[in-house]
Amino acid sequence: MFRHKADHHRHQEERCGIHQFDRAAGRCRKCGDCYCADCLIYPHGQRRAPYCVRCALIAAGVRRAPRLAG
Repeated sequence: MFRHKADHHRHQEERCGIHQFDRAAGRCRKCGDCYCADCLIYPHGQRRAPYCVRCALIAAGVRRAPRLAG
């Protein structure tokens, strides 16, 4: 029971990866980072997991994913 409260508190403290002063409204389905409502896109409707702007552009083919150094 204590763990559940700690997890709930941690979720409330998550912040947007772009706007550090805004609380996170959700996580991107692709990269898993937290973003505020202004930074999330729901291309398949509100019932499906959202994308962040960057991942949405990559998924739409507008931009390419960055190459990994190696």
